[in-house]
Amino acid sequence: MLALGREFHRHGCDVTFATHPDYQDKVEAESLRYARLGQRIDELPKDVWENATTSKHSIRFIINEFVVPNLRTQYEQLEACGDFDLAVVHPLAIALPMIAEKRKKPWVSTSLSPLTIQSAEDASIQQGLPFNIGALQPMSPKMFRLLIRLATWQIDQWLKPAYELRKELGLPRGKNPLVQGQFSPYATLVLFSELMQKPQTDWPKNSYQLGFPLYRVPGARLSEEIEDKLAKHPDPIVFTMGTAAINARREFFDEIIAELNRRGRPALFASNEPYHLLFPRASVIVHSCGIGTCAEALASGHPQIPVPFANDQPDNAYRLERLGVGQRIPFREFTPRKFFSVLEIIETTAVKKRAEESARIIRENDFSAKLAHFL
Repeated sequence: MLALGREFHRHGCDVTFATHPDYQDKVEAESLRYARLGQRIDELPKDVWENATTSKHSIRFIINEFVVPNLRTQYEQLEACGDFDLAVVHPLAIALPMIAEKRKKPWVSTSLSPLTIQSAEDASIQQGLPFNIGALQPMSPKMFRLLIRLATWQIDQWLKPAYELRKELGLPRGKNPLVQGQFSPYATLVLFSELMQKPQTDWPKNSYQLGFPLYRVPGARLSEEIEDKLAKHPDPIVFTMGTAAINARREFFDEIIAELNRRGRPALFASNEPYHLLFPRASVIVHSCGIGTCAEALASGHPQIPVPFANDQPDNAYRLERLGVGQRIPFREFTPRKFFSVLEIIETTAVKKRAEESARIIRENDFSAKLAHFL
């Protein structure tokens, strides 16, 4: 989303970017006006953050522990941002469309990954919905539509405070703000590559697929520690995972890296590094499939081992495997033996060639030009 804000600014827009305080420095480095939304991640209890990022019931947890309890605070913080001509809405910022409707201002929804747009024609893997269906493969369009109807009914029960707030504001009840109601009648910006999902006939009307908004931090450099490791042992297998993911199974990653080194294969673990500088210097990328990390891994042109945990990660991993750029290992199935078996499979000419082809498509996508055309 920050890359999107930067592009709006480059096209002459005066941008206010509302997000949690962890991103304030990055927002201001892009010459965007920062507005506080929510709290710092390190202020959250450890178990809360881990449940939100690794639990198989993460979507239920996010709705009931983050979205609903903080809805009125979110509304007040966004209301305090002042006047605007256009609101660009993250799927979880459900108070912002209310403000736009109340002020009679246009708003644009965003879809960050295929899971958030929920096409029945190219169904996403569903983990973490209101009920655990344990699906590791997509389902038929008919079954998927039934599932979404059931999920919408359950989520409706959780979102009663949102409907109450809309009533207080004098707004109609509207559709479920986390399902059908998340999409704007004006436009939806699809912020992922067609490599993950091509445009579908059941996407929301006025959907514009811009591709990945690759984010480049001004003046970014790799840390001295990583540069030193790369100089001594070039083309390593790079492991990078979210903090909660690493805490959950750090011992497995350490064991695998040690075994790789014993076999003469350079490998390293990296966190908080600029991926667009690190990944091109890898030979294989092992990651937890956040959509931004998927984008940078695809842009690198190297084979991948996706290790999904929760939220949209299982679906993103499925799509990377379907694309032919790697093979997934679900988090709860991750073992050293499984890893080395998959590593042998993905280091083939066919996978490397497909990874290179995918990188070319990512590089050739002119996100800025597509956004200019949309504006």
